[in-house]
Amino acid sequence: DGGPQVPRLQSRADELGYELTPGERLQSDTLQKVEASVESMPIVGALVRRAKTRRQGVVERAAAEAVGEPTLRNDGIQVAVERIGGEFDRLLNGRAFEVDDAFLDALGAMEEVAKRDVMGGGNTSTILDSILERLSSGSIGGDELQTMRTSLQTAAAKAARDDTSTQAYVNSLNAALKAIDDLVERTLSDADADAWRTARGQWRSLVQLERSNAINEVGEVSGRKLGGYLSRTDNSGYSRGNNQSDLYDSARLSRSYAPMADSGTATRTSIPRAVANAVVRPPMAALALPLRGASELYMNPTLATRAAATSARPQDMVNELYRTFVTGEPERDMTYQEEMARLMRGR
Repeated sequence: DGGPQVPRLQSRADELGYELTPGERLQSDTLQKVEASVESMPIVGALVRRAKTRRQGVVERAAAEAVGEPTLRNDGIQVAVERIGGEFDRLLNGRAFEVDDAFLDALGAMEEVAKRDVMGGGNTSTILDSILERLSSGSIGGDELQTMRTSLQTAAAKAARDDTSTQAYVNSLNAALKAIDDLVERTLSDADADAWRTARGQWRSLVQLERSNAINEVGEVSGRKLGGYLSRTDNSGYSRGNNQSDLYDSARLSRSYAPMADSGTATRTSIPRAVANAVVRPPMAALALPLRGASELYMNPTLATRAAATSARPQDMVNELYRTFVTGEPERDMTYQEEMARLMRGR
């Protein structure tokens, strides 16, 4: 998922609080193996584990904000469904929407593409016949408009997943949906039109979260599942990077920086035996402070940038970060040592 977007994604990670390890920032398999191997170790691995927890928090916060809720845990999804549905009812029910030429032109274009690209127009012909019948009086009620929009949205989603549907057909369905939204916005007051746009955006995000199966029974959100779904259903917004919202970028980050599994070999070969022994050898209290300080220094988001700037070769840069992590004693850059001393004094 990263590719050309890697520099932008790393910047967005910092903005969102999505912690990246030096191994991920430098795209170094060596460092990532070290990080995977120490995750289960006391003290040293605490910050790697903390980073994972914070990442999950970023994804869940982005998802909750996208649907307009403080959290999606427990009953958050149901609360969002009821609130957004109630907002649609408030804005549409009891209102009459005057049909104009722009709306009719969009429906006519959809019918033309449907008859050309789908034998007999498929289900679209039935939908259009129903719509035109309701429009015979020159206006349509808000509740009917909402039903019409749901039918078209379902057809558009089905067509997008169907390999036999042409892109022109999918585009025509989406154009008809936009025509409905534009008709609503032209009729509502400015304040209600803003509320309509907000509710539409929140509902779209909610549908994406549910259809991707990214939310489990307690409201935890899987950024990787969401990203997989968005890559299949929103090529323009997700894959081409045209949607750079917090929700989309947190999904991109989740897929681009998937945790590296520790096979066991990494634990035996990547960490010097002396360091591994030191972690488990008493007295633990005496070791806790320097090990934690070294770990915090390693996880400092500016460390990879400094290493890159002060190392002549990529391998030197990796070695410098590795040395800092396992000993807390960088050899060449006194700035590292000064930062280490500052962290230690703050404990």
